[in-house]
Amino acid sequence: MKIEMTRQVEYFDITPDYDMKLGTLFRLFQEAAISHSEQAGFTSKKLVRQGSVWILNKMTADIIRLPRYLETIRIVTWHRGSRGFKAYRDFLIFAGEEKIAAASSLWLFYDLNRKRLIRVPENTARDYTVEEDRVLGIDIDALKPSSSFTPEFTTAITIRSGDYDPQGHVNNAVYFDYLETLAHQAFKGKRDVRNVTMCFQKEIDRTVQQVTAGITDAPPSCPFKIYSSNRIFAFGEIC
Repeated sequence: MKIEMTRQVEYFDITPDYDMKLGTLFRLFQEAAISHSEQAGFTSKKLVRQGSVWILNKMTADIIRLPRYLETIRIVTWHRGSRGFKAYRDFLIFAGEEKIAAASSLWLFYDLNRKRLIRVPENTARDYTVEEDRVLGIDIDALKPSSSFTPEFTTAITIRSGDYDPQGHVNNAVYFDYLETLAHQAFKGKRDVRNVTMCFQKEIDRTVQQVTAGITDAPPSCPFKIYSSNRIFAFGEIC
């Protein structure tokens, strides 16, 4: 079963160039995934009551172009199957019949009480159904960006109260806000992000008041990381 959402790009969604913000794009991916989970009976509140939660572990996206102000777009997502404690989900975004973005993601199933990863429930494939279409033709498990580098450019980012989700952690989509801020400052707004891979390593909880975002220009890609002291919260590459 593939789930579709349609929405119009609003003024609050856009950059000064009237293109959608990177963080907003990934919020749409997140909202589509949540919508599918709710339709399959895996609502966020229900999962938490049962003592479990889905955790986004890795996401990679190809952005042909960003949606534009007042454009009506269609987001499509589907569950691509699971293995062990991992589940896979893909996304497409269309403007009319034009494909403008595609993404693939890896999710982990986590036991809140035992604080460890557990096997994806056996009924997941039945309730979500499985669509095997791969939008990027890659093995997301094989994507392993490095976090072992010294950034050429860094910027400090203060955590806002609105960045947190109901679990008390900075929402995954907000990391892309931080990345967009980093890229804009590092490259003076002169470089568009057309491909991004982000690995989520550690949650940013309410004890963290500020993080550092750092990036290095190392063609053909630019490795980045979001960190604080000796903790790395997320890392990846853009190009």
